[in-house]
Amino acid sequence: MGKASRLISFVAAAVLAAGSLSSCEDWKVPSWIDDIIDKDTEHADFIMKGTVTGPDGNPLSGIRIEASIHREYSEYIETQTLSTASDGSFSKSTETAQIPDEVTFVFSDPREDYKTLTVSAAVERTKEEKGKYLGEFTVSVDVSMEKK
Repeated sequence: MGKASRLISFVAAAVLAAGSLSSCEDWKVPSWIDDIIDKDTEHADFIMKGTVTGPDGNPLSGIRIEASIHREYSEYIETQTLSTASDGSFSKSTETAQIPDEVTFVFSDPREDYKTLTVSAAVERTKEEKGKYLGEFTVSVDVSMEKK
């Protein structure tokens, strides 16, 4: 796909996204914008992962995780929602052209048995770049939640 085609796709996607909003104050860069980026542009893999246990060391399933993804060069903060599996683990992999610097995780228990926990972690490069591939970037956190 040529540069002109990519530009047209980007502008069309932005116009469609902006047209559905009630005011300019509500407008945020949609997370799916990375999906229109083809392999001819710079891109990276981004992975968020970790485990959640209780004070006894047993895994906690169904814990809700709000991940706020920060980028040093942007005021825009992308938020993703995850939850833990039966073994207490969580994982999300995406492809992006906007490499994050830090992620703030808020762990909360929908059953309200455990205290809400907030943890920030730096993003680390886990695979080297090669050409248009900027590499793999991972943030990993393992936490233990306290009973209320």
